[in-house]
Amino acid sequence: MSVASEAPPGVDVAVEDPEDDDPTERVGVDGLTAEDRGRLRRAWFGAAVPMLLLSAWLITAGRWDFLQRQYFDDFFDAQTRAIFDGHLDVPPEVVGFEGFITNGKTYIYFGPFPSFLRMPLMALTDRFDGRLTTLSILLASVALTYATFRLSCSLRRLVRGTDPVGRRELWATAGLSVAVLAAPPLFLMSSAVVYHEATMWGLAFTVAAYDGIVRWQRDRRGWRLLVISLLFAGGLLSRQTVALGPVAALGLVGLAELVRAWRATPARLEEETPTTTAVAADEGVVESKNGRVLRPLVGLAVALVITALIPLAVSAAFNQAKLGQLFGLPMGRQAYAESLTNRAAVLDENPSYASASFVPTTAWTYLQPVGFDFRRDLPWIDFPREGPQVVGDDVTFDVLDWSSSIPTSAPALTALTIGGLVFTIRTRRRRGPDERLWPYWVGPVVGSMSVLLFAFVANRYLADLYPLVVVGGIIGFHAAGQASARWRPGRRRLLLGGLAVLIGAGLVVNLAMGLEYQNERAPVVPEAWRADWVRWRLDLPGAPEAEPLRLDQGLPPVADGGLLAVGDCDGLYVGVRDRWLAVERGPGVGVYDLAVDLDDLPVGDRLPLISYGGDGDDAQATIIAVVRTDEDTIRVDVLLPEFYESGWNLGIPTDLDGPVTLRVVGDPRQQTGNVVHGTTLLNVQSLPAVGDPVRLGEAPERPGVRAAWPGDVRQVDADEALCRSALG
Repeated sequence: MSVASEAPPGVDVAVEDPEDDDPTERVGVDGLTAEDRGRLRRAWFGAAVPMLLLSAWLITAGRWDFLQRQYFDDFFDAQTRAIFDGHLDVPPEVVGFEGFITNGKTYIYFGPFPSFLRMPLMALTDRFDGRLTTLSILLASVALTYATFRLSCSLRRLVRGTDPVGRRELWATAGLSVAVLAAPPLFLMSSAVVYHEATMWGLAFTVAAYDGIVRWQRDRRGWRLLVISLLFAGGLLSRQTVALGPVAALGLVGLAELVRAWRATPARLEEETPTTTAVAADEGVVESKNGRVLRPLVGLAVALVITALIPLAVSAAFNQAKLGQLFGLPMGRQAYAESLTNRAAVLDENPSYASASFVPTTAWTYLQPVGFDFRRDLPWIDFPREGPQVVGDDVTFDVLDWSSSIPTSAPALTALTIGGLVFTIRTRRRRGPDERLWPYWVGPVVGSMSVLLFAFVANRYLADLYPLVVVGGIIGFHAAGQASARWRPGRRRLLLGGLAVLIGAGLVVNLAMGLEYQNERAPVVPEAWRADWVRWRLDLPGAPEAEPLRLDQGLPPVADGGLLAVGDCDGLYVGVRDRWLAVERGPGVGVYDLAVDLDDLPVGDRLPLISYGGDGDDAQATIIAVVRTDEDTIRVDVLLPEFYESGWNLGIPTDLDGPVTLRVVGDPRQQTGNVVHGTTLLNVQSLPAVGDPVRLGEAPERPGVRAAWPGDVRQVDADEALCRSALG
């Protein structure tokens, strides 16, 4: 049991009864005994562990490679190395168009917490540079799982008090655990990229901060404010927007407490002020009494301000140092901003990248009740096929990426949130000072506002609205549990069955959309992954047959989900919205897989991998060459005909040695061509279409490159099996 110790208004604390000898019977700040808390923990994690394993399978694309490399997965590694060197700017070739230019230097806009997390390992070795994003996201998902369990326990006290835990609640808690993870966090497992890593850590810290605030509301000890401040800092330095929610919630809880304490102050002054005429005339005595009563109020106000202000100041300082402004992003200074399709129009039409004119579109996209479509083939459930639709006239968006909605992505939590809101409204008048729920609705709304104002729509932004349905869903869950105890068994079974169906629907939808995005609809999908996806699709019901197309024919209008076989299976393409994307290609469409032994390369020499176009010394030749910069690192450089005067386009230094297969892509049917090794991009320069003659391991005489590769450059035969299968 707990009793309130003597303390001034606004700084009440709860302490354990010293006469309570049985620790298993002590009720903690969450209203649970140690035994009941342990039972709930086992139920929660018993269901969470299989979900975490599913998340691990999804994020590794079923390959269980936890040190994999994907696109845009090394930003935080570059930031960590920069901090070790005493600065914050990063190599522009690492971050590409996601870099922001300040005073001629390139910076990433993401907060630095994931970089701090890497420091202990990266201080010891560079072996894992660029390969830690997958592990970081999985660690964040574990942290989110634990934080959500604690939040469920602490909110339970505000809704159900100290009711004992029954068997039905244990089963329901397991279901809630699945509902929490089978939601936007499961979709974030579709790609181990910088965006998802920053968001997952932001969510973990945000949910943990809400839990800390609920516990401080019940037990106002100073050390809890310190913990909350650290959680604020972690959230703001991971994803600033979503972390503003708990900052707002603490402000509301603290303000309400200060108002309550202030209203109680006159009564205390009247009780403590001397009443004899002689003493009352002594103003010094009265001032002393006033000070003793008011000092704790001032102390509480100062403590609350410091709790929120220091993390905000640290986050703003990093933003100022990197981007030249305390908050927000200078979108006009993003690298290659002038080449981004709608960026200039957005900034011309609006005072900033965030505007109320975008809210009708974003709110409808993210909150529509049915945010999915069926399709005839794998995975049978898909994003709305037409993509996000702009609401209103004369509204220009920068990007309208694939997106579902919160009711579709988290149907069980959405239903519980509606119930929780009704419960909060109906019980608002009978709640004591330590049982306020409204700050935990306002906070998540504040944290979600930024994505509603953005000129950018993407499914990953559902994560910013996720805390609203997590907090609201947990309140609704415990309210339903309390109410259902008085229901007839049939009505109770109907509730549990309905929630089970919604939980299963959320799991299926997020898994289907995660797989679809990972293997087909994401901005960058490794061709081998897309080929595996099409191969699965062809083995299952509903798969389309490929349409044949001659090499000399232009591409037909795109059929979303359709297949196109070019030439004599020289290339296989799949339609994705408005583009034909490569699935399986060979030299006939300008794609060369070249097997080489990098151990043949001496350090410092640039050696030709392949060159094509032009004859002899003709200046029209394109040259792709490899240089070993040290014993462990190589770089692939490109010399294009139009850049002969300015020189070589340098590639991204990459740790690579021994026998490897490098892919050179010069396919005119695709928007970009490049050089890759597996899923690792070696040079971001767009390559022109491959033209005759093609020289393997040789190059025309040009400055800065040797005439021939020192060993063998072998062309790997293209696999046409998938294309043949698609043709039927």
